[in-house]
Amino acid sequence: MGEIDYAKTYKEGYKNKAIRDWSAGYPVAHEKEALQRSKMIENKAQLLADLAYIGSKVESKTSVYLFAGAAFQWHGLKDDTRDIDICCSYEEADRIVSVLRMFGRMESVTGINDIHFLRIFLKSFTLQIFIKEIWMGDEYQLLEAAHCDSLTFGGITFLIPDIKTLLMIKDRQIQALYNEWMKLKGEKCT
Repeated sequence: MGEIDYAKTYKEGYKNKAIRDWSAGYPVAHEKEALQRSKMIENKAQLLADLAYIGSKVESKTSVYLFAGAAFQWHGLKDDTRDIDICCSYEEADRIVSVLRMFGRMESVTGINDIHFLRIFLKSFTLQIFIKEIWMGDEYQLLEAAHCDSLTFGGITFLIPDIKTLLMIKDRQIQALYNEWMKLKGEKCT
């Protein structure tokens, strides 16, 4: 059996509107409304500008993992994304939140599998911060083991995992979403 072309697999799957809507449709109504008010990050140049904005505000040396839509956009697998998702330690999250909270509205969110994360609505984009100590399963270990591209802006180094790792994490998130849906229906998950 040959190597799997992860980039091609993701692109083909994402073109399927039903899959895209299902995986993106989890937030409850008020969260959807707030996310819709924030602007889309429409291209890689805009993504880099938004990452540079975050980095310009944080002076202390901080490393974070960039994952989900923004990471797929970085790899050229997605044209646009709704937000920037990062994962880091409590200390790193505290450094970022302490400076960014004065530039936007912040909220604590409970997502799939009762995972808590922070969301900061900034002027032109939304930043979601997942804290490694409370993130689901072993996804953080996948990030740590991944080959990563790195971008440094100001005090922040953004580590961007390889496509295979991103897809493994996305697959686990979709499985968790499916399990939540089955629970809501009252059916047993396999």
